[in-house]
Amino acid sequence: MSDLEHHPFWRFSLALYSQPGVAPLCLELQDDAGLDVNLLLFALWRGVEGEALDADRLKEIEASVAEWRDHVVRPLRAARRGLKPALDRMGPYRGAAETLRAEISAMELKAEQIEQALLHAEARTPRAKGGPQLALSNLARLVALAANPPGALVQRHVTTLTAALASNL
Repeated sequence: MSDLEHHPFWRFSLALYSQPGVAPLCLELQDDAGLDVNLLLFALWRGVEGEALDADRLKEIEASVAEWRDHVVRPLRAARRGLKPALDRMGPYRGAAETLRAEISAMELKAEQIEQALLHAEARTPRAKGGPQLALSNLARLVALAANPPGALVQRHVTTLTAALASNL
């Protein structure tokens, strides 16, 4: 395991993402509302840990990873997704294209880990008792900053998130 896999934010993210309903919710917020899943997970993690994030702090944190996300993570994701529909048209080169897609997927995951390490470095010592409610409050503030706030989408999934956050994370 590399250092990228040892920090508590990465472990939290893997545990939360594996909870029922969380992965589809995260992908829906990413694809339909343009939210950065890593930033969303960070807001939840910091709430669980007791760190309240106000709008200014969230903007500061987002700015700390924007360049990496926009120039590395998103292009890798776009390349991986772009290959999927093209696979059927690759004929005898389909196997090579599938291998390339798997390699890009692995690079995308590594890029996500690096983004999470950058976010982890932004964590501050909590001043309050953490838990699901503070995590959801952080998420609500993050959602409010979105260009197209997906408030109704998040509201539909509050039960899923609350259950996931209350599990043994």
